[in-house]
Amino acid sequence: MRLRVYSHLHHPDRGGGASIFTDLSEGLAQRGHDVELFCAYPYYPEWTNKADANLFRRSTTTMNGVRVVRHGMFIPRNAGATSQRALYEASYAASLARSAVRSAEVDVVIAFLPLVSSGIAALADHAHRNGAPLWVNVQDLSGRAASAYAGRLAGALTRVEEAVLRGASLITTIAPQMTSELAHLASNARRVETFPNWLHSSAEASIDRIANDEDASEPRADRRRPVRILYAGNIGKKQGVDRIIELLRTDNRDFEFEVCGTGAGAADVDANFPHDDKRFRRRPFLAEDEFIARLHWADVFCVPELPTAAASFLPSKLLPATASNTPVLALAGDRSPLRNEIQSSDIGDLADWNAAQSLLDVATSLRDRTRSDPTLVQAMQSRAREQSSAAALNAAERFLDQLIGNELAPTNEPHAAREHERPLLKPLLG
Repeated sequence: MRLRVYSHLHHPDRGGGASIFTDLSEGLAQRGHDVELFCAYPYYPEWTNKADANLFRRSTTTMNGVRVVRHGMFIPRNAGATSQRALYEASYAASLARSAVRSAEVDVVIAFLPLVSSGIAALADHAHRNGAPLWVNVQDLSGRAASAYAGRLAGALTRVEEAVLRGASLITTIAPQMTSELAHLASNARRVETFPNWLHSSAEASIDRIANDEDASEPRADRRRPVRILYAGNIGKKQGVDRIIELLRTDNRDFEFEVCGTGAGAADVDANFPHDDKRFRRRPFLAEDEFIARLHWADVFCVPELPTAAASFLPSKLLPATASNTPVLALAGDRSPLRNEIQSSDIGDLADWNAAQSLLDVATSLRDRTRSDPTLVQAMQSRAREQSSAAALNAAERFLDQLIGNELAPTNEPHAAREHERPLLKPLLG
């Protein structure tokens, strides 16, 4: 099939879904599909222009069988500032628009959200192609995420997101709660499916390589030393890494807490990082092999989400943790997909944002369970098997076959005939 994918991130970007977007595009190309990807120049998670590209620059390269068309955009110094966030979205939408209506015909258009700009351009492309099916994969909802810091902008983003969703032929997302929410937001979209993220192929290879290298890691879950807690990845506003540090500082017990990463919230973390407290260590964003090695070093992997966050995402970094047999120490809001994942899959445990000692208590308990409770390791291994790259590509090809085969066309079936289906609404720009 001829596929055009809209995203904002692609290799060598790291975090924020970049590995997932890259893996799907390259995996489909390796399976014989003609894949063209529209994305930005590399900038994430550092939020810096790593290619010296201006707003109007456009270039095309081929990477692992994928035609990658990069587009310039405004990169905010402060991603939480309303005006900068608005310019960020608008500049990328304008940059993509130059390509969307001039490109060759395709069989399916695919858009990855959270960036609303990608959805706008994909929807315009979908309409311009006289209805070439549009598959929208929702990793996060920008409108909900922006509600914590930009009320008026959040409202505008939400309205655009809803328009994109109503125009989609197929909507997929990464967690069951999000599936239900999107079915409500896009009440006239006939099909909303859960399509969980997966452990991308290069991470699978790194995990296998390090697991088979006896010199790469030391024995795990050793009760004779302080418990080791790792946070690694994007440091944004919704994770609350600075708050975790403050909670742990109030605990007089011994532990090792390592913070690795960068992002829009890194400045807040670095401003008050307790370098004089030997229990804390700060490292930059890790390359993939380094990340996997640190997972093997750690007793638990910390995955936080502030209760005030929009709670509409499920961190992909859960996957390398479970595949590395590193239990997850999560902090999450009451209705978040993260909380549900931990409770339903038993790959870790939850700590309480409001109880300082809860963090270390849960971390120590998980470390001890890794040695004494085989069901914990079995649960992690089972979850990792379910979320392999090959399984994800198989599911993606099934979706594509259904789209091309018009299995998602409008129907006269009663609404209650199939719970996950909805009548298809005409595209916004059709």
